[in-house]
Amino acid sequence: MSVRRRIYLCLLIGWGALCLCLFLAERVTGQFILIRFVRLRLVDFLFVLLCLLCAGIIAFFIRSWKKTARKSVKALLVCGWIAVIFGFLTGSLIWLGRHAVTIWHEFDSPDKKYSLVAGESTFLLLSDIRLYERTSPILIKELDASLGPDDGFAAISRGAYKISWDGDVVTLSVDLNLSGPWQTVKIDMADGGKVLADYGYYPDGRPAWLDEQDDTTTEDSAPTSDDSDQEDEQPDETERQINEGLRAVARTVGDADADDVEITYTAKGTPELVISSGSEASTYILYDRESVNGQCALYVLYQSSVEGGGDSYPQIVEMYAYEYASGRVITAGRHGWSDAGTDEYREATGE
Repeated sequence: MSVRRRIYLCLLIGWGALCLCLFLAERVTGQFILIRFVRLRLVDFLFVLLCLLCAGIIAFFIRSWKKTARKSVKALLVCGWIAVIFGFLTGSLIWLGRHAVTIWHEFDSPDKKYSLVAGESTFLLLSDIRLYERTSPILIKELDASLGPDDGFAAISRGAYKISWDGDVVTLSVDLNLSGPWQTVKIDMADGGKVLADYGYYPDGRPAWLDEQDDTTTEDSAPTSDDSDQEDEQPDETERQINEGLRAVARTVGDADADDVEITYTAKGTPELVISSGSEASTYILYDRESVNGQCALYVLYQSSVEGGGDSYPQIVEMYAYEYASGRVITAGRHGWSDAGTDEYREATGE
């Protein structure tokens, strides 16, 4: 056996063993191969293996062609060449297609403890952003979170996104189609990538055409005189907005089941939503009032602990503003009534 053949066989066997190890790593860990910095996936290693196999098979066909004089054998060799070339072209198109439609982005936390990986795929009018957590230099774990821009819009690649870290919690927002709506997902990386919130909003305010559409829907569905009794039983617009704000704040805090939790009322008739309750402590959100400029509803997140005597001592954890027009929740950064709050909070509430 010539030296070139030995080198080729060693390279083929070694590369095949590497591909097998990477394949088993995905199956055993349930995670995906994505080598950091070079962005190589298992499909890239398999494509190189395909190139090596095709090169070896073609070299074998060339030697066989030179040694044989039978026309039937040469006809079979021609068919083999065609099959190998077709298989190579098919594999190349699949490999190139994966790279063409998917771009990978990585966002490290300020302390370098976590790394959020976003696989942004776009094809014609289809687009999708899948989120992963990097668990090692070669492996990523898929999270139960995704973002869906419209009309094939590559939001992250075009810089139409915002990302922020608050300790172990990362918040990623992307523009869906450059026409107003954004989508936000909030993930707790320390809790296995748990999704704390996933909602859409309009950063520049709710478009007028949507308000007109809602008005038309309201007029079409307006009750007649025959069902005026049912109309009296329905909550008014103010109460509806307050309740929507309560649930939106609950989702921001991390209560994924906020839509299914019943809103209760205190002895004074103030709406509240209980997130958790126990014999020693409870957490709940209480409606405070409307903002000075009338654009937001204000809420307070309390944590109440029960002391030995049985008395409850509620403490303010955080305050929030729910903006009526956009439906977004703004964290105030206030932990006491005397705190001024963030610039964003003051600007939205006019306080």
